[in-house]
Amino acid sequence: MSDKAPVKLRIPRQDLTTFSYFPLTGADAAHWAAGLPVTSAREVAQTLASLLGELNRVALPAAERYAILEAIRPNMNVAVASLTRKVINQPLVMPEEPRQLAEIADQLLGLSSTAYTLVAVHALRDRDAMAGVNPARLMCEALQRAINLTAGKIFQHFLLYQPGESRAWQTLHQLYHLAERQHLTRLRVDDGDGGTTTVEATWLRPLLLSSCKPNQVRQGDLIAMFRCLLELSLIHI
Repeated sequence: MSDKAPVKLRIPRQDLTTFSYFPLTGADAAHWAAGLPVTSAREVAQTLASLLGELNRVALPAAERYAILEAIRPNMNVAVASLTRKVINQPLVMPEEPRQLAEIADQLLGLSSTAYTLVAVHALRDRDAMAGVNPARLMCEALQRAINLTAGKIFQHFLLYQPGESRAWQTLHQLYHLAERQHLTRLRVDDGDGGTTTVEATWLRPLLLSSCKPNQVRQGDLIAMFRCLLELSLIHI
């Protein structure tokens, strides 16, 4: 991909000055997340989607936004995984309830990816004014998270045998292009789940999965392939 090609990412305007869920710190976000119900994945996912929709419009420094997202990320992961379990092994024409659950999971993944994209874009924009934070490291970690979440959207479409999501693919490649322009694609980063990976390895995972004719693979095998590719994307030291 040419370094001269412009990066085209869709991000919302930060036109809000207040936030209605909790004070805008990582500690307060973690405290709020600890109070989320553990018995209703749908309720948690809808709450998180509403929160992220508002957070993505709030003016906030990149490091503070990242701390908040990392505090609620485990809850996002659990909610998406729970919803995914509820929508597999369904007819190709899904009943109303699992279809709605799939849409909620897709929305949450998209909003989460946008949230981390904002961190990366603002870290680049404000890098000369940031103190106590390595802007390149912050940008790299945020891009890895955003690419991973976008890959999750693509995987969901494969898993449900839905038509290709062209916007998700475009977002995936534009995020990688941004990392490539900043020479961050092979920088080792913590994947947030106890492993070490790179932006490049995270980006390659959905590409490799797409080459395996996922529309002809059983759901259980798709899940196994996705997990294997996740393991391959980790760096073992």
